[in-house]
Amino acid sequence: MLTATKIRKELGCGKNTVLRLIANGDLPAINISSSPGRATWRIREEDFKAFLDRRSKSPEPEQEEQPRRRRPFDERLAAATR
Repeated sequence: MLTATKIRKELGCGKNTVLRLIANGDLPAINISSSPGRATWRIREEDFKAFLDRRSKSPEPEQEEQPRRRRPFDERLAAATR
């Protein structure tokens, strides 16, 4: 059984990302905590490997890069002096 911290380190992401994956059902996990309101998650190695396989097979959506719109200097100056 893997901890959420171990998963976070393996994926190179933050704690909240791992918790979101668990909450969304993308990463199956078991809550081993007996305290209400405080979850302690464990992930089976098989589930983590299956998650990685699904992740590597799903194509990344292409995102078009939007040009940044700069505010005119007068607006930036006014915002800075507020």
